Amino acid sequence: MASPAAPTEGRLPLPRILIVDHHDSYTLNLFTLLLPDQPPPPQQSSQPRDTLSNSASHQLSERVFVLPHTHPLLRPDAFRRHVRPHIDAIILSPGPGSPDNPDDFGAADALLRDDDLGLPVLGVCLGHQGLATAFGGRVVKARSVRHGLKTALCIAAAETAKGQQLPTTSSPYPCLLEGIAEGTQVIRYNSLTVDIDTLPSCLRVTAWGFDEPCKAPLPHTRPRTDLLRSCVQHALRPAQSGSTTPRYSAEQLAASSGRSTPSDAAQRLRSKLALDSLASDSSSSLGELDEDLHDPAQDDLDRVVLALQHRTRPLYGVQFHPESIESSSGRHMMRNFLAIVRSYWAAKAEAGQLDPTEAAARRDAIEGRATLPAELRLAGARCVAAGKAASLTPSSLVDTEPTSSPPRSKDFHIISTRLDVPPFECERLAPELFRRAFQHKSNVGAVWLDSARLKDPHSRFSYMAVPTFVLSYNASTRQLRLMTTRDASKAVLVSMDEPPHGNSAAGTHPAEPTSFWTFMDRLQSAFKAAADLGDDDALATEAAGSVFRTGFVGYFGYEMKGESLNLDSPVPSTDADQHDGRRDRPDCEFLFCDRVLAFDHHLRQWTAFALTRAGSSPLQAGATSTQPCWPVSAIQDALRRSGSGSDDVRAQQLAVTESEAQQWFDEVSQALHEMPDAAKSYRAPAAHAIKDALPPLQPRLSADEYMHRIELARDEILRGESYELCLTTQFRGRMPPLVAGAASDASGIDRDELDHFGLYCKLRARNPAPYSAFIRLPDHALAPSTTEAGAAAGPQRGRSILCTSPERFIRITQQGEVEMKPIKGTLARAGYGQDEEGMRAGGGTADEEEEKLRWRQAGDARRRQRLAADVKERAENLMIVDLIRADLQSFCHADSVVVPKLMSVETYETVHQLVTTVRGQLKRGVGSVEAVQRCFPPGSMTGAPKRRSVQLLERLELSPSSTSSSSSSSSVAARRGVYSGALGWMGIDGAADFAVVIRTLVAEGDDVSIGAGGAITYLSDPAKEWIEVLDKLRALANVHV
Repeated sequence: MASPAAPTEGRLPLPRILIVDHHDSYTLNLFTLLLPDQPPPPQQSSQPRDTLSNSASHQLSERVFVLPHTHPLLRPDAFRRHVRPHIDAIILSPGPGSPDNPDDFGAADALLRDDDLGLPVLGVCLGHQGLATAFGGRVVKARSVRHGLKTALCIAAAETAKGQQLPTTSSPYPCLLEGIAEGTQVIRYNSLTVDIDTLPSCLRVTAWGFDEPCKAPLPHTRPRTDLLRSCVQHALRPAQSGSTTPRYSAEQLAASSGRSTPSDAAQRLRSKLALDSLASDSSSSLGELDEDLHDPAQDDLDRVVLALQHRTRPLYGVQFHPESIESSSGRHMMRNFLAIVRSYWAAKAEAGQLDPTEAAARRDAIEGRATLPAELRLAGARCVAAGKAASLTPSSLVDTEPTSSPPRSKDFHIISTRLDVPPFECERLAPELFRRAFQHKSNVGAVWLDSARLKDPHSRFSYMAVPTFVLSYNASTRQLRLMTTRDASKAVLVSMDEPPHGNSAAGTHPAEPTSFWTFMDRLQSAFKAAADLGDDDALATEAAGSVFRTGFVGYFGYEMKGESLNLDSPVPSTDADQHDGRRDRPDCEFLFCDRVLAFDHHLRQWTAFALTRAGSSPLQAGATSTQPCWPVSAIQDALRRSGSGSDDVRAQQLAVTESEAQQWFDEVSQALHEMPDAAKSYRAPAAHAIKDALPPLQPRLSADEYMHRIELARDEILRGESYELCLTTQFRGRMPPLVAGAASDASGIDRDELDHFGLYCKLRARNPAPYSAFIRLPDHALAPSTTEAGAAAGPQRGRSILCTSPERFIRITQQGEVEMKPIKGTLARAGYGQDEEGMRAGGGTADEEEEKLRWRQAGDARRRQRLAADVKERAENLMIVDLIRADLQSFCHADSVVVPKLMSVETYETVHQLVTTVRGQLKRGVGSVEAVQRCFPPGSMTGAPKRRSVQLLERLELSPSSTSSSSSSSSVAARRGVYSGALGWMGIDGAADFAVVIRTLVAEGDDVSIGAGGAITYLSDPAKEWIEVLDKLRALANVHV
């Protein structure tokens, strides 16, 4: 067979390829290697943005599809009949687990063992290992665990090991690595490797790696392997219907730890980690602890198989990840594979090994005249959004413009006005403006999306809004409720299921059950179709399409992962749900805001928006002459039912009238004009006030318990179940009961205390962040406030989210431009590390302050340099970056996904962090809610692969403490809830912007909580991970550990 084609063959039509996905978070990045070479799109073009340079994406959609490894079409009989005749090659994706486990690799193993498969196959990582085990080889635990780390390729034909030439037997098929340079750097994500001593004679090694022994810390306490194995098998087993989620038991945790009573964690940490280690000039990795290295006797380099090839069949495997953003020559390797596929079928036809019909079909496919049948493309839609297409036929384009239809009048209009106001210190006086014009203007809640960090490029807009109703969803009960008051007992149910449709001739056909994600996606799309969106004349040109101009504000809680990831297990029920009475708490809540005030921090401009309804009738909304707009009508019906018996007609409407909008514009304008006078008496809270206002927070897990769970996580990683696990815990406290004081209302209680707004103002003063937010929510069965004597106290505090997140989750503009900014890798700023408080500004003489400033500047410079070079932190960030790239590939044009900024150190008020920017362009027909769903939960809060990591974390985090009494509130396991979900807005115009919920205080009555955690890799040192958790919390609160 001819040698692989040169790189220019990337412009040839793609063969038809099946990618088998083993639930890995990097699978879809393989698309980037399959894209043909083409020039970049022009910066300016009259074409719609999502049609620029998408011919490559279109070619992928017609010739490449992805099936999860559990798909029925991969069963042997179904595959032979319905799949094999229509594909030219197979790629077996990476994935968690082991090829020895049928639950992890069963379908692919059957394909490889089929002597009549007759298709070229490329296995990546798990697929590579499976190639070895399918033919009799074994996989073993690697001596050096490599997750997000680089390795130099040693091509077998040119390398020697221990003085012996490595075998390179000839094969009728070309080498996959032909033309790739010796020493090429590739990224690996593996803790298992092929055992060279068991390699069958039918396979040959084409590339090696030489690993140093892993410089990971030894476990503080090695858990019992047999027990851990039984725990994880139990964890990954689907839960019984109606049962609570299985977890590690307290007995299992205690038995595996080998511990009796917890030690003094604070004293042990102080002795283990000197303060200077965080500010030293050392550039060594956090994982390189001399006293904790593996046995020095193992210092010899370990030879590892990095690439395999079958001697008589076109079967290939690579242990590394060519699709990683930091791997070199990945596209070259894939072009080699595609050339092998073309040559394979050409040789078969030339040798007369195909009947004339199949030969013609294969030739048409290879030459680009035949594509995948519609049914296979539709089968792949679960993994990759197809975009807008009425029917998927070989001749249809995914991005074809919809057929024109007669214009109809719009039911809603977005109107806006730019407000001319006298100059004042907008950022300093913003809390006072919110108090006067927004805090208590709605019966259901209050909204302030507050870009509190000055001079931050991500802090361009702040929004204050007036909500009219709240949608509240519980994933356990699958019930959606609508509220027009803060009293949750007056909520009404909203049907999420589309009414039966059909005609009299065909009968009616009930629709499939609708998830909350689907309901909200259709609701946003329906509003967009029914609204005249205006022309953004009141906004700067560069901001058009990315501003919140009415719509929904709220959060998707972490437990919405069950629906977003299609997990089989129910939403977990924990002891904390029983202990705190939270079983019926919502898993996500969204407030509908038909009036929004926006402030552009860059241009210093105020703009007011309102959603108005056409005429006096509230709703024909979103209807056409032939098809009523079901989601909008469901909301309108719920509004009518919620207001039955009430004289408040306004509460039953979806939007305001134009006269009501103008009246509101006048009100906010008046409030803005009052701000210069308000400045004379306003006193902003001091940065240190938050620590005095908050009660001391206690962790649900002790330091020892948290570090022990890190060891459990490391063991899962060592066995190949995950690459990275983002382990978290909760810190909780209880506010003292409210007492009458300087009255702001009839109760004699400060209104800022009732809704925690005063607490938020102190929090934003302490930790200003680009994605800060204050959201007051309806009450949901809050625990009654009591005095120290146990007697019932006075007025009850409400529920609020007090967010100071620095991390963008996802932004989607009206034009479909997508941006994600994962943060992974944190180091305390000088003055904010352990015992460094005395080096912060203030409290000293002029000379002392100058000396402290020099110390902070020098310390910050060293820490930025250290963080940028830290191997472990960069590996953590890379794992999430590769995950997010794959997330975007599931709903963006494949050739639009780019990384303009990779692992840049950004400095915030109290920490330095590694930040990456990833961008893409939505496929037409994919809504912003679907885009959020396909990325949820945020990868920076789960680890990778996402699906398996979420399952493991659920069991690790929800297990009861083994070191505390089960009756102690500090030992009660808790769901993450709001923490580590996504908070932001979804606009009527289809735009959306969400932050990752971190550095966030959740206040429920007198109870307050903050979640914190970190990414655990095999290189993680438990003591340092715990200190990183505390560093994050010190920016917000006093912590008692």
